[in-house]
Amino acid sequence: MKDRLVISLDKWPEGGRYCEGELDGSIFGVENEDVKECGSLRYALNAQMHGEELLLSGALSARFRLQCARCLREFEYELRLDDVHISLEVGGERQVDVTEALREELVILLPAYPKCEISGLECDIKDGNMHFGLDKEGVPEVESSAAGDGKVWDVLDHLK
Repeated sequence: MKDRLVISLDKWPEGGRYCEGELDGSIFGVENEDVKECGSLRYALNAQMHGEELLLSGALSARFRLQCARCLREFEYELRLDDVHISLEVGGERQVDVTEALREELVILLPAYPKCEISGLECDIKDGNMHFGLDKEGVPEVESSAAGDGKVWDVLDHLK
């Protein structure tokens, strides 16, 4: 599988060119504990020249494995752009590597705090059911501060 998409501008047809294929997923460079690529970047693009500009329009998609920011479960997510438009200045170049431009279009749209719901899954932890810290119910035989017990805030009343 290719890891670069280079478009040759030699003998450019008047109506432009159609490019379709896949690029190796390693081009994303996002491998970490929260995001992993799990497939290739698929593209279907029309390429046209307008003066010194190469215009790409069409569709991009790729699959990623994300970790839910709430429940920490991993899930697969397909990022799909059906109406992408990219403009690149080519100057006097005869070959243009568009790989980085395609990569950026997708990576910039990866969610910063992914949640299971974006893939149609139900998260084990729901927004309306956040039981953290002082909102938790007391546990028998454990000294804690249950909801409604204001004693933990009393120390703040004595600050100057």
